[in-house]
Amino acid sequence: MEKYRSLIEYLKLDFLKETLYLSDNTNDYDRLKKYVGKIFDIETSETQLKRFNWIKRYIISEESKRWDILVGTASLLFAHNMQTYRDQLLAEESIQGIITLKKDFFDVSALPAAVIVLGGLRMTFS
Repeated sequence: MEKYRSLIEYLKLDFLKETLYLSDNTNDYDRLKKYVGKIFDIETSETQLKRFNWIKRYIISEESKRWDILVGTASLLFAHNMQTYRDQLLAEESIQGIITLKKDFFDVSALPAAVIVLGGLRMTFS
């Protein structure tokens, strides 16, 4: 369980580092990146809509498990101006699940965070 908690914390810091701000204390980020990098293979890729640079896509692998996820603020789930993006997401991706996190997950945002688990990659469990 500790490794998954560390993975989530790393994704949070990575998302913040590249989208909202770079924390003054990068020691936590560097430590987590090194620890998580020993356990998981993590790739990032661009989302289809370039203007949404505050949404990050990750492909995470661990042994025989793979996850394709989007991380962003939960506004992409319910905000009126995100309707076009949601329509495109539904048309192009197979959504396997949506996880919302507490509003204080991102220290700089009053909005809750959202993790959207996408299909297209097989998850095989040994």
